[in-house]
Amino acid sequence: MRHAQRDAIAAALLRGAGCRPVPGKGRGTLYSFPLDGDQAYLRRYRRGGLVGKLMRHAYLFDNRPRREFDLHRELQGDGFPVAPLLGVVWEQMGPRTRGAIATGAVTAPNLLEWLQAAPVDPEATLRDCGAVIRRFHDAGVDHADLQLKNILVAESGPMLIDFDNARRFEVLPDRTRRRNLLRLRRSFERHRIEPHFATLISGYGPVDFPAWLDAAYRLRGRVSDWRAPESQKENEGDR
Repeated sequence: MRHAQRDAIAAALLRGAGCRPVPGKGRGTLYSFPLDGDQAYLRRYRRGGLVGKLMRHAYLFDNRPRREFDLHRELQGDGFPVAPLLGVVWEQMGPRTRGAIATGAVTAPNLLEWLQAAPVDPEATLRDCGAVIRRFHDAGVDHADLQLKNILVAESGPMLIDFDNARRFEVLPDRTRRRNLLRLRRSFERHRIEPHFATLISGYGPVDFPAWLDAAYRLRGRVSDWRAPESQKENEGDR
């Protein structure tokens, strides 16, 4: 990496230099900034839900930026399809931590955008998405926010993005795999394209959802729809 690139990345992370909000992405925390004639992205950490109303940008006893950076770097080094990692910054304030992470641009639609473009034959790509998710799971990765907008359909194949609060285990428990997948199914349901989920699962491989867990996630989705305003329903990543 050249000095000019390092300086531009550091300036964006430390001072927000050149950063412009990316409309309709995340919770208003995603920004783009110029890098060598292209775009790079910076995401500021922000809490969602009830906790976020009290402590929007900080995490207690959890250096979330460093944790995500370390996992992302590990996955990138192991050859997983992830966005290029550029840098991270955090500020420690007693037990609280806040920060931001920067990644390189990937010219690719997310899976929701790709499906909304009405591809003629989506089945093969959906199966590829399922196979990629299986690869992450088999490597012990709990994504924690697996949804349509965090899967990119790149020319080289599907990619996963946004590893905020993701963890990697020696062996990923079956219950965690199921919860990841049911969260993803909920994303399909919200956009009324649930039949495509079955095709994706065919690429993932055999998996069973116990009736009680399946019912619990469907009930949770209905409660979420009832409680959340329309603007929030579009913003799936709150956590």
